[in-house]
Parts: sequence; C-alpha cells; structure tokens
Amino acid sequence: MTTAACPPPASAPAAGDEGTATPADACAFVIFGVTGDLAARKLMPALWTLHRQGSLHPETRIVGYARSDGDDASLRRDLRNALHEHHGEVSDDAWAELASRIHYVRGGYDDADGHADLAERLQELRLARRLFYTATPPDTYAGIAEAMDHAGLCAAPEGGWV
Repeated sequence: MTTAACPPPASAPAAGDEGTATPADACAFVIFGVTGDLAARKLMPALWTLHRQGSLHPETRIVGYARSDGDDASLRRDLRNALHEHHGEVSDDAWAELASRIHYVRGGYDDADGHADLAERLQELRLARRLFYTATPPDTYAGIAEAMDHAGLCAAPEGGWV
C-alpha cells in the first residue's frame, strides 16, 4: 500500500477532547480502489473520524477512483452504507457535510482515459495539494503510477504538492 500524507493538523485533540483540532490544509484525497473492502472497512471510518473531530479541512475533497460503474451519488450511498456497517451510527447532518465533498471517477487502474478524466476532475476542484492512496492489490501499483504520470498527475500543481 502506497501513501502520502496531508500535513498533520497544527494541534491534535487531547484524549476525550474531540472536535477542537485545527484541520490540516485542504487537499484532494484520491483513493484508488475506493469501492473495495479496504476503503469500506478502514479508510472511510478513519476519514469520518477526522471529519467529526474537525481535523479534516472543510475544503478537502475525497475523490474515489475505481473500475466499478457508478457516479458521485452511488459512491456516497455505498460509502455511507459501509460506514454504518463498520463504524456504527452516522449522523445525517454530519454525513451531509462530508458527502457533498465526495466525488467519483471511473476508470481502470492503468487506463490512460480514466486517469485523464481524474486529472480533469482534480482541475475542476482547484486544489493544489493532492494525496494519492492506493487501496488496491500491489500488482496494480505500476500501472497506476504509469497512468498517473501519463496524465500529468505526478507533478504538483503550482503552489501545491503530490
């Protein structure tokens, strides 16, 4: 699993003091394999917790990328169902805040057209900081990296990072 991280929050909440953290800088958090088990069981609950603690910047966007058919609405529905299953109760108001920041791009892991669509979506979001997380089998990493490079996703936008 390959990861990069958004800068840590300026201050993390003390134990039992959730909701007072300073959020990290806004970024686009791209999850390759967003429709898979790892995203459902581990990533979404972690992002939900960060959101609920106030540690996820309100302008941060979660961009899911996978081979499965779908769109923004279906990904939001599926992630909420997974969150409910793996994390428990989900507040409607808090979910609405986070769900509006979740987007979906469909494409194969080594698909140039899919990665071009991803690059276009990221341009539309106008976030110069981009984190890419591969929640996919290791044999997909090389194809993902090559397709990202071909689509210009390995270079940081002006003023940002990858």
